[in-house]
Order: sequence, then structure tokens, then C-alpha cells
Amino acid sequence: MNEKKLIFFDIDGTLLTETKDHSVPESTTRALNLLRKKGHICIINTGRPYACLDTTIKSIIVDGYICGCGTYIRIGDEVLLSHHIEKDLCYRIIRELEACHLEWNLEGENALYYSEKPYKTFLGAEALDLKSKIPGNIHAASEKDFDKISFDKFIMACTPESDFEGFHKAFKDELTFIDRSGFFELVPKGFSKATGMKFLEEYLNVPHKNTIAFGDSSNDIPMFEYAETAVLMGGAKPELQKYATFVTTKITEDGIYNACKKLGLI
Repeated sequence: MNEKKLIFFDIDGTLLTETKDHSVPESTTRALNLLRKKGHICIINTGRPYACLDTTIKSIIVDGYICGCGTYIRIGDEVLLSHHIEKDLCYRIIRELEACHLEWNLEGENALYYSEKPYKTFLGAEALDLKSKIPGNIHAASEKDFDKISFDKFIMACTPESDFEGFHKAFKDELTFIDRSGFFELVPKGFSKATGMKFLEEYLNVPHKNTIAFGDSSNDIPMFEYAETAVLMGGAKPELQKYATFVTTKITEDGIYNACKKLGLI
């Protein structure tokens, strides 16, 4: 496989361990360095907004980013696409989240907003963890701020008091609901990890047959379905295997390096 490949990597569970230290395995760093030396193009393709990429993630040397499930795309220092939910829709969404008693974190290119109210789900702890790493980008929001908040996508979680069906009915035609097993990721219709891949494939003039995706979770399914070659990380949920070309070893067992060797990329 000597032709230039366009290779997309999820973050959590793929590039970054989900252990307490959230580290990048040495073998992964080695694989990325070798890929780029061979002329392949390495892109982080994540559901995280750009604002939530901490120093550990930004220390991973890649050629570009697709963030927020395709709502933000950059190569090097050049931003190629940045899509924001229009202000009126942002306001309607946050009002309905509150009315339906859903917990939320609102994610944008420059900031993440979390509620000042106490959380019953893990979303509050996740926001505070991010705030400890990138404090300038993570902000608490109260009702007085709702009409000023702008975001590109968001995550939400249900409590026993939540009216998920009411919220789904209100926005099913405007938002894509991604079930993440314990929470939902919501993205404007027409955007996904796959639309970001297609954009860069065309922008960089790379044949579709030379696209490869690495991932481990349900929001990677569009990426797997679009890529010519889909590599599922070892230890991922068995139901994702049907979307994969093959399953590599776990992230902590040199999964990316081993897959790159198997594919003849390095």
C-alpha cells in the first residue's frame, strides 16, 4: 500500500486511553510519526469540539482536525469549515432541554457551557474535569445567559424526571440523535464524522479507495460506513464489528501500530 492514504482517528479509546491517566501509548506516537514520514495524511476525527482539545490531545502530531462530528474542519492552522447552530435554534434547544429536565453540556468551537445547577449524571463531573485542564474554554451558564450562548453541537443525559420523547419530537427534524449508551450526542442534520471525511477527501484530492478510519464507539459508525477501510479497536463493543474491515488489538496493546503494520502502511 504505497499510495498516499488519508487516515482518520477517533480520540477517546482510539488515540487516547480511557484509563485514569488518559495517555497516548508510545506505540501510537511511533505509528503516527512513521505514517506521516511515509507521506500519509493523519487527521483526528472526533465528536469533541475544538474548544475541548486539551494539551495532551494537541501534543499528538497530526495534519488536521475534524471536530464536533464534522461541524469544524482545519488543516494545520487553516480553518476550512466552521458551522454554528443559528442563534434562535440555540435558544430554543436550551429552553427545551430545561423544560424537559435533561442535563446538558453545550459544545462550540471556542467554548463549552455547563449548567450551574447540580447534576445527577456524569456530565457535570466531565465538564469540571475539562475545566481543570482547559479552564479558559469551559464556562458555567445560568438562565440569564441562555440568550447569549452559541454552540455547534451538544451532549445530553436523562434523569428519572426527563422527558426524552418530548425533546426528541421537538427536534428530530433538525438534529441527529446519536445514542452513546448512557448519554446522547446531538449534531445538526447534515453533519457527521463522515461528512467531514468526504470534505477533506475532496479538498485534498485523495481517492476514496485510499481512506482509512480508526475508531471504537457508536459515534464512529458513520466514519466506518464511509471509509474504504474501517479498523475497530480491540475491546470495543461486539455489535460494532459488523461495521469494521477488521478488529485490531486494544489501544493498550499497540492497536494502532499493529493495524498499520497489517495494512502495510509502515
